[in-house]
Order: sequence, then C-alpha cells, then structure tokens
Amino acid sequence: MDCYRLRWEEVLYEPGAVKAVAYRKHRKLGESVVRTADAPARLRLTPDRKSLRSDGDDLCYVLVEATDRSGTLCPLATHQITCKLEGPASIAGVGNGDHHFPAEFDTNKVSLFYGKAMVILRSIEGQSGQIQIEAIAEGLSSDRIRVRCR
Repeated sequence: MDCYRLRWEEVLYEPGAVKAVAYRKHRKLGESVVRTADAPARLRLTPDRKSLRSDGDDLCYVLVEATDRSGTLCPLATHQITCKLEGPASIAGVGNGDHHFPAEFDTNKVSLFYGKAMVILRSIEGQSGQIQIEAIAEGLSSDRIRVRCR
C-alpha cells in the first residue's frame, strides 16, 4: 500500500512553489508551501525562548538558518558560521544534524547542513542580564538576537 508514501515520479523540476494540502475524509487538516530559494543572502536566528533562568542549567536552543533576500530557506547552504556571544551565558553546544559532523560540539563555530544549524546557550548560575548572540558567515548578512537571563 502506498497511501503513506509521497512520490514525485511525474513531476518535472522548475523553480517556483509547491503547495501540499492534507485531507482526511474530505476535511482539510493542514497545508504547507515550499518555495525555490534564490542565492543565500542572510542568516536568521530563531530562539526557542526569550528568557532563561539564571540557575546555570537552563538552556536556549537557537536555530540558525541561511535564507535568500525574501526569507526563503536555502537548503543547499553549507556556510561556516561563527557565533559571538555577550552576556551571562555560554555556548553549551553546537550541531547541524549531519551524522558526519566532524567539528567539536563545545565551540562557537558550526557549518550549516541543509541550510540549518543549532546553537545551544546555557545560563550562568547567579548571573542575570541580557544575552546577545550574533551569527556571522562570509558572504551573508549577519543576524543577532537578545535573550534575557533572570
């Protein structure tokens, strides 16, 4: 039975958008659109939270993505990312989902894999204030975010 398998055998590639709509018993469950990306132009940082507890154990997962000028993910981007961190936090680890990932996990550098990587921030016990992380890559506009530590 192939009802759970998506197949693209008859679809020819051309730039544009593909929209998928999911139905169950004629009721729409959801939809998603994927667009062809232009050349990578900038980095985008997305934290999973805006505030950390200053207990030394709280973590913030920051998604790093390469996007084109319109904000579309560039899934073929493999840029080397360098993170600059200021404030009461440290980098607990970095990763990119590539099982061949050769770099150390406790560094401020990570390569994009399918256009994405992850930086994990850890609060510093007893210290509060604003944390700022900036991601930089050659040829791309950088991005920075702020997270609060309380």
